[in-house]
Amino acid sequence: MALDDKLDGMKDQVTGKVKDVAGKVTGDHKTEAEGMAEELMGKTEEKWEVVKDNASQMPIMTSIIVAAAVAAVTTAVLVHHKKN
Repeated sequence: MALDDKLDGMKDQVTGKVKDVAGKVTGDHKTEAEGMAEELMGKTEEKWEVVKDNASQMPIMTSIIVAAAVAAVTTAVLVHHKKN
């Protein structure tokens, strides 16, 4: 299941990059922004799967701290993106 989720994240990154470039080429800022957001979410999904895979090898407190940090960074990026 984790491999499928990582692949989904990679797919979202590629799709997002295509939208980003298409938006830049056509001057469509909405498509460009959607592409950037999708690419970011794909990266986040992929990294989250790596964190989950490694969490089983970490003490529980470290796992919680890492998960909270990933969530905080993702939230901050999305909030910043919505403002722009």
